[in-house]
Amino acid sequence: MPSIRLSDDLLVHSQPLQQPDGSSPRVIVVGAGVAGLTTAWFLLDRGYHVTILSKEWPTLQAGAQRLTSQIAGALWELPPTQCGQVSNLVSQTLTDADRARLEQWAIESFQIYEAMAALPELSVSMGVRMKMFTSFLTRPIEEDEPTAHKIRRLEASVPGGIRRGVDLVAKYGANINVRGGLKDAYEHLAPIIDTDTAMLHLLSLVQDKGAVLHTRAMHGDLRPQERDLLDAYKADAIVNASGVGAADLASDSHVLPVRGALLRVINDGSAFPKIDNAMIVSAETRPDGRHESMAFVVPRTDGILVMGSIEQPRETQLDLTPESAEVRQIRERCEQLLPVLKGAELDAEYPLAQGLRPYRTIRLRVERESSLPLDSGGGGGGGIQAPSRIVHCYGHGGGGWSAAFGASRECARLVDQVVTESSKHMSRPHM
Repeated sequence: MPSIRLSDDLLVHSQPLQQPDGSSPRVIVVGAGVAGLTTAWFLLDRGYHVTILSKEWPTLQAGAQRLTSQIAGALWELPPTQCGQVSNLVSQTLTDADRARLEQWAIESFQIYEAMAALPELSVSMGVRMKMFTSFLTRPIEEDEPTAHKIRRLEASVPGGIRRGVDLVAKYGANINVRGGLKDAYEHLAPIIDTDTAMLHLLSLVQDKGAVLHTRAMHGDLRPQERDLLDAYKADAIVNASGVGAADLASDSHVLPVRGALLRVINDGSAFPKIDNAMIVSAETRPDGRHESMAFVVPRTDGILVMGSIEQPRETQLDLTPESAEVRQIRERCEQLLPVLKGAELDAEYPLAQGLRPYRTIRLRVERESSLPLDSGGGGGGGIQAPSRIVHCYGHGGGGWSAAFGASRECARLVDQVVTESSKHMSRPHM
């Protein structure tokens, strides 16, 4: 593939945008989900040496548990998202500034996905396509301020504009009587990401650019381990992109594992007319923009349609089957929305995707660790103790793919700050 810039700071090529040398800073990235791999990509293109630590990696191996980033619906949405939302089951506290920042990260991610989809070879290798996304609503948009705000923002941000009107129900053969009656709808072009394809491509890309992969399970708060990790890997900074693992690695009581699942059905046009766009319906929009429950369908590139979803806070056992009651309810909700799906055939090889979404009861955490390193070295030599060199990037919840590139770009900027400031303090013992 030829060298192509997706943005000023991101290059699609086996070589990094800025070539590192022996004196270039080194960064540890903990976690190999979409947050960790996209952060690694930004850092590599900034000229950093990157080592990724993870206990598991993206895989297509039969019978193996796939990463949470692989089992996501991965339909781009402007926050507050419907696909993958925890509805009224979890109270999340967000300020207006938190929401604005999350929107900006999603828009930055949209721009990168749009650039990927415009390049035929990259669109295939990354599994990113621009497709129509249709949202059916149980209230008129004028009576639903969170949705009205979202549409105003979308009109200013996405190409092709927004089409709206209840006539979209008939256009796609949806059941107008579902959820007490559909009263409105809107649609626009949006990125749809085939998560298996994308994760394997991201892993291969960062390896080509020079990332070193170490299979290592991390346990316990990173702060007491910070100095040892920096010394062991001769690193200048650590990125914590550990997802649900941040409850342990950051001692973060706000992190909440939420079990999610998707049904996978054959979408080849044999059992029902092939569906080539994403559709979603939610029962109710709350004042904070969250939704009570939802049904959605998202096409994959491999002739598969995923149907979702469920959200089960604090359910950590991945023991669901297609016959589990809550999984059957996924199918029932999707069939109620789109009656043609009643003849859908499950993918025999991989009928159910399930994993733990990394929610946080407050904002997505992209920030520097504010506390001092919790070691016993006193900063070394009795001098003033330097600030922590940990940067956090976790808590994406069900919107990880929507915000991935924007949040990871901000994480890389924070790493720049850490490295610049750390150079002003005393040298590390290994230097």
